[in-house]
Amino acid sequence: MNIPDETFRSYPQRQQLTLRTVLSWLGLEPGCVWQWTQHRVTYDAQQGASAYFDQPLTDPVPGVDSGIAISILTPTMPVAPPIAPPAVPPFAPMPSGGVPTDIGDLFENIDTDWKAIVKAERDLALCRKKLVDTLTRLGSLNRDLNHEEQLFADTADKAAWMDARRWLRETASRVSRYLKDCDVGDTTSAPKRDWMKQTYEQYIVPKQVFDGIQHAQREFEGYRKMVQTLFVNMNGAHASAVSDGERRAQQVLARIAAKVRETKK
Repeated sequence: MNIPDETFRSYPQRQQLTLRTVLSWLGLEPGCVWQWTQHRVTYDAQQGASAYFDQPLTDPVPGVDSGIAISILTPTMPVAPPIAPPAVPPFAPMPSGGVPTDIGDLFENIDTDWKAIVKAERDLALCRKKLVDTLTRLGSLNRDLNHEEQLFADTADKAAWMDARRWLRETASRVSRYLKDCDVGDTTSAPKRDWMKQTYEQYIVPKQVFDGIQHAQREFEGYRKMVQTLFVNMNGAHASAVSDGERRAQQVLARIAAKVRETKK
């Protein structure tokens, strides 16, 4: 869906224009949302518990598509119980001597998950660097107004700056939290990651069946989901820090600086 620019400009209280507001327009509840994407940033709905439901939507940027893609969870429908297949020995070879279909699927799923893990880890490394740089900028922006700014800023400017500093603190706290999650995850998940790499190279690449392959597939899938979710959260924290923290603070400072220049003429 697309929200007209006029809505952003004319909404009575800008901070109330959130995804929760949009969902209410559509007659939807947050619990039915799987994820949503805006400005190429994807947010995990966390089964309706994501804090981003109540964050103000990012203002439209000229020349950039500001449409919001909302993915809805499919309702679970009752289905008839499956008919049990004839009993066969586990991992029995096919008549042609190849790998059984179910094992072939396991190999393919693990291969897909591992490649997604490697890509997500590269994305995480880049996102972590962006978050560190952003956290530095947020810290430098979170300051008291200098003498000239205090002198020429009016009451509304000072109130806006106090509000901007609150957003700077909140977004910095969120960035710090996900940086910590990333660093702790790198430390605590290292043994599992090493095991998966060894398993992939030793068994999955040559398609060699091994005991516990079904458990291994679940481990690969779980780790892949964990890494991808962390990336989504870190990317969302970065987008929020830029729009709600940096950009908001810079706009207030620019407005005050313009008054300082105008007064000095």
